[in-house]
Amino acid sequence: MTTGERSHRGEIDAFLSLLFGDLINDAGRFTVGQLPIWNRATRRTTWCETHDQAIEALASASDAGEDAYFPVALHDPTMALAAAQQRKQREAKHDGGSSKVLTQAYVRGGVGSAVAIVGFWLDEDHAGGDHKRGNLPDDLATVLQYLNKVPHPLAPSLALDTGGGAHAWLLLREPFLIESDDDRNRAASLARRYQTLVRDHVAPQYAHDTTGDLSRVLRVPGTVNSKYGTHTAVVHLDTGVQIGVPESVHRIDVSEVEDELDLHAVRDDAPRAKRSTAPSSAISIGTALDRAVQGLVDGNAGVRNLFLGKGKPELGRDGRTLDTTSSGYDFSLAMALARKGVEDRSAVATAIWLRSDGAAAAKGIRYVEATVDRAFERVAAIADERAEMAQAMLDFQVDRVRIFDCDPAMYELMVSGTALRFTTSQLLSKGQFVRIYTDAMKRIPGVPKEPKDWSPIVNEWLEGAERIAMPPEASDELALREAIQHTIDDLPVSDEAEELDRGKAVALEDGRRLFKADTLLSVLSEAFPRLTRSQLCRVLNDLGHSSETHRIDGEPVRAWASNPPVTREGES
Repeated sequence: MTTGERSHRGEIDAFLSLLFGDLINDAGRFTVGQLPIWNRATRRTTWCETHDQAIEALASASDAGEDAYFPVALHDPTMALAAAQQRKQREAKHDGGSSKVLTQAYVRGGVGSAVAIVGFWLDEDHAGGDHKRGNLPDDLATVLQYLNKVPHPLAPSLALDTGGGAHAWLLLREPFLIESDDDRNRAASLARRYQTLVRDHVAPQYAHDTTGDLSRVLRVPGTVNSKYGTHTAVVHLDTGVQIGVPESVHRIDVSEVEDELDLHAVRDDAPRAKRSTAPSSAISIGTALDRAVQGLVDGNAGVRNLFLGKGKPELGRDGRTLDTTSSGYDFSLAMALARKGVEDRSAVATAIWLRSDGAAAAKGIRYVEATVDRAFERVAAIADERAEMAQAMLDFQVDRVRIFDCDPAMYELMVSGTALRFTTSQLLSKGQFVRIYTDAMKRIPGVPKEPKDWSPIVNEWLEGAERIAMPPEASDELALREAIQHTIDDLPVSDEAEELDRGKAVALEDGRRLFKADTLLSVLSEAFPRLTRSQLCRVLNDLGHSSETHRIDGEPVRAWASNPPVTREGES
């Protein structure tokens, strides 16, 4: 190696051959797509049609002391350029910036331009690097320790020491070609699930970045990492794999990856609707805050501080280090708005875009969309976890639920062979439920502590309920209506206004009767002891009676007037 050379071309060559060998023809050209090599120092991309071009792009950047990265997928350069140009035009429309046509050198591969992957990857940080995030493993040895716990055959095929962490690969026996939207969704979902396996099942005690997207770029052994102020070599770690001996590398089929992830119950933590390969955004950015968002910013100090990018403590209540970077405030703001009931994702995206530091707008609409999606998914996951915890606090099983369709409705819950019956208000009140349960079962039931966790549990019971049709006479409402009407019809009639206060009605010239609500309440109090004035007036309205003012003996009198009498056939 000559003076100034920091790369090891042989290592670069062997590594790229190991990963992409099945996609390189005899002439050294990639058979599908190209390999875009991104230089972090120049912010430019070299689109490589051949294996040798990729080696040279990586090696020359490294020799200059610059960080160079390769993508986890081969990409179609035309699709990548079209997506970037459309994104540039959308952003220019929002912020008034330039929509100047981009060149290929300023475009990296995106999710929509990926055409083939050769495996699944992990990008794990440790505290030895200059990372802002806390709760990281102490060193490389700790990272390798938990990577070794990944269950076979999903264990990584090889690992790299990047200087601030480790990159690991689970290689496929055959490349996975992305030829349709279904292929793209399948590849993206498996990549996310593989990372979820490590994050949630293998090493949940540590923080992990989300790096499972098809646009991800990683490091290559034989290059250098200058991110931390020194030129640290990126090296392949000795895990029993000989880079130059392909048959020594553990590989797996795509279908086997799916089967194993299913076996370990690893879910896709970021389910998304299928998207076309053509670049498009599921959100739109407004020019001003949505009314609901503006109300929260004005009326809630916590939301306002997140919008302004201030006031976030360094440590959370659980002792974890909080992300106080601009992107950390973006995510926290999206989470806060979603939890406050803002369901319009475009409204949340607009709030992030319009934050005062302008960082989100500078990163682009795809960054904002991803942040909003991640926040809504996290809020949904928290709600699911809360519901599961609330269910776990119940120490009884509801075996059957019946709803009796009378007015008011009655609910019957069968618990351990005992029928517990509730009115609507009793079922909705956690306290009243506990009282009735305790009276019947002679013990206090276990229920969620928070009142807001009670309604979802009741709704789950009611979803599978059997509905029992009841005859009209079973309805308290019907009985009350009939009793009120009979009472009105049976009131003694007088011509003097003062008799209205003595339990009588006054006959009107049009045949109707004038009466007072207090008279009815007094008469009906024995049969309906819980009858209220408001309930009585509601039923009177329903029956067609009206509250009116009439002059009797020259004096204005406010009272209820019965509905017009019905003339039956044969009467005159």
